[in-house]
Amino acid sequence: MLGPRRVHDSPRSGRRLRFAVPVLLAAAGATFLGLSESAPEFDDDLCPEAAGDLAGRTVALFDLRKPLDEGQRSLPAQLLLRIATALPPGAELRAHILSGHTAEPRTLLERLCKPPLQAGTADGPAADICATPSPSGAGRTPETDRYCTRRNALAARLERLAARPPAAPVTDAYLIEALEDISADLSGGTGPITLYVLSDMLQHAPWYSHLELADWDPRRFTTLRDAQTALVGPPPPRPANLRTTLFWIPRRGLTAEAEPAGALRAFWQAYFAAGVTVDVQAVMEAYAFAPRKAEVPEVTVGAFDGAWLEAGRARAAELRRRLEAENAALAEARQRALAERRANDRSAQQRKAEGDRVEALRTEVARRRAELAQTGGAAGDT
Repeated sequence: MLGPRRVHDSPRSGRRLRFAVPVLLAAAGATFLGLSESAPEFDDDLCPEAAGDLAGRTVALFDLRKPLDEGQRSLPAQLLLRIATALPPGAELRAHILSGHTAEPRTLLERLCKPPLQAGTADGPAADICATPSPSGAGRTPETDRYCTRRNALAARLERLAARPPAAPVTDAYLIEALEDISADLSGGTGPITLYVLSDMLQHAPWYSHLELADWDPRRFTTLRDAQTALVGPPPPRPANLRTTLFWIPRRGLTAEAEPAGALRAFWQAYFAAGVTVDVQAVMEAYAFAPRKAEVPEVTVGAFDGAWLEAGRARAAELRRRLEAENAALAEARQRALAERRANDRSAQQRKAEGDRVEALRTEVARRRAELAQTGGAAGDT
């Protein structure tokens, strides 16, 4: 009785099969690498290389020139996480603190972009892609892990900075200067722009100080700001598509009461042309401050002491040099880390491809042995 017909490969066809499997695996690997290389390019901050590809821009400014109450020193980190969670996928976040230098009124702590979502996942307004497990149940990507690591490190850094109270009395708070610099940075872009400010919203500078002036009339502020134009230039135009949220900290004895609170709100609503949302935080204690008005004579701008101006420019130049050196060192470290990650990724892909090839060969050998065993058994039965 004839059994089922078996088709036997010739040795040549067996060799073709054994060589075909690795070739197919290599072709698949090349296709994968080609697709990876054709994906959108991102910089070290996980942002698209082309600025026009940003889904939006968000700036967060934290005023740590004034002390926070002991039980509220985690507030900046908490708000940073809240802001980052609301960030649209593919959008940029820049986090600054006030610096204490009038020429360079803010210090950049971090710039990063929220990575795009994987295909088939959804991101609600309260979803946190750094949650474990993720709300969508989707697997985490390497970009997501890098983003979450840096976001959490930024929150931890803010908490450390807030835990170190500034020197008393408070000497400065160049809030207007920082806001003007931010407006200049954000001008000319497209897409949604969002600004968040955590502060008691009290400016303290020689030319204008909420702490020293009894009258916060916006018209008086405009007059005093106009007097600064010859020294620092006119205020930059505010982006038309800017949405602003103030995380306002009322101060007991200063702005917590109804009358000063209303006057301060009116001041900032006039400054932002009413395009501002005020998110009131817990009332905190007042603080001592050093007078600044006496530092600048009550004369015209042209009569300012030249040595005073030159000293300010020198301090600003030195701060700029330090910041540029720190940013260059940070960029170099990130480039090295990125190169190492890419090398590790290539090694891992090569190891996986080699393992797949070996496994395919083992499978083929086992199959051939089984066929030989069946052939030998059939020959013994005839």
